[in-house]
Amino acid sequence: MSDSQYWAQRIHNDSNAATEKLFEIRKRLKVFRDDPGTIQTNPKGAFDEFLRCMNETVDFCTDMKRKYVPDAKNSGVDQAASREVKRLQEKAQSLEDRLAEALKAKDQALNRLSDIQCRLLKQGNPDIADLSDDNRPTNLGQNFKGLYEDEWTDALTFLTENRKERISDEKAIETLYKLVQKCNSLCEEGVALQSARVAELVISPDLAGSPILDGQTPSSVNQLPAKALTTNPALNIPVNAAGSNHTRAGFASSMSAATTNRTQDVQIQQLSKTVVMRRNKPIEQQGQGKEKALEGAIKDFCKNVAPMVIEQFNIKTLIKNINSTQEFPADIFENKDVLKFLTKCVRLCWLMQSQYPPMMLDFSHKPGDPFNKDILTAYSARGPRIAFIVWPPVNLHKGGPLVSKGYAEGKNP
Repeated sequence: MSDSQYWAQRIHNDSNAATEKLFEIRKRLKVFRDDPGTIQTNPKGAFDEFLRCMNETVDFCTDMKRKYVPDAKNSGVDQAASREVKRLQEKAQSLEDRLAEALKAKDQALNRLSDIQCRLLKQGNPDIADLSDDNRPTNLGQNFKGLYEDEWTDALTFLTENRKERISDEKAIETLYKLVQKCNSLCEEGVALQSARVAELVISPDLAGSPILDGQTPSSVNQLPAKALTTNPALNIPVNAAGSNHTRAGFASSMSAATTNRTQDVQIQQLSKTVVMRRNKPIEQQGQGKEKALEGAIKDFCKNVAPMVIEQFNIKTLIKNINSTQEFPADIFENKDVLKFLTKCVRLCWLMQSQYPPMMLDFSHKPGDPFNKDILTAYSARGPRIAFIVWPPVNLHKGGPLVSKGYAEGKNP
């Protein structure tokens, strides 16, 4: 639109507005012209209305004129004030932006500091629970108690009532108690071995072998089964559930190289024993410095992958290991209730042994010992002495507080 067209349109619009305004004023004044009696009836009201009409007419015309002929004196002042207002608005916006960035940086720094403090507090300190962890010790203790109340009861019913060769309640309880011991020992050794192997790879990275490039596969990888990770065939620990096929193969081949070498096997077994000894030391006796930091990182890794590990357990292979000495009748492992009990038991034991430090199932109570009501709950009969143990109590760690009570049969002296 050209300037002439713009001004023509503007004048046309303002003329229409002026006409409408003047017509409105004329309509209001026409009452006094056509009916003078109205003025005589209410002279004060007529005067005020007339004055309002005049003021509105003057104000309208003044505003309309200012659009076309601005006052030079006031125009300069208005422009200077506008510039100052704009400058201050821009400065205020800049300060608001800087404040928002500073607050955001502060929140990020506080979050990082809080995360560091939380990790430092929790490192090696099982008394501080991570509420976001579904497998925290309190939950595991509750689940272990639930195992006793549900799966243990079903397995006991099978042994005492539904099995062809029924056994007494006390004998069945003893059998299930020993199965829990076996599961716990198996998991303790498995977690220690897992930690030792991870530590061996960290300390001796040459065990990892040459890097596997795309399209290349070392011959050693082709010679290794996918699940050949540990020397204990009952623990089918996943090689690297989150990694690529090449990563899994490379890690598995390095494990195979380590296990096929007798000298390295001895070293790993010694390291495994060291890990078990350190795991069972009270917290205050554990070392400080880089060694403790490395151990903590490895334990955190083993704890984090534990939920994936337990999904890979092969219950049939586990049973062969549990009953390697033929201590238990083979037919009980064919019952679904017993299998369900063992599956959940070994999973919970692995998760408890993967804590840092590991949770402790207390098997130290023996028949004839004093019945400690703070640790044990009576099974069916009460008494000052223990007749037999039914279910082990669980501690947060060795020498730590009680997480879940055990069960025992009481008797009188």
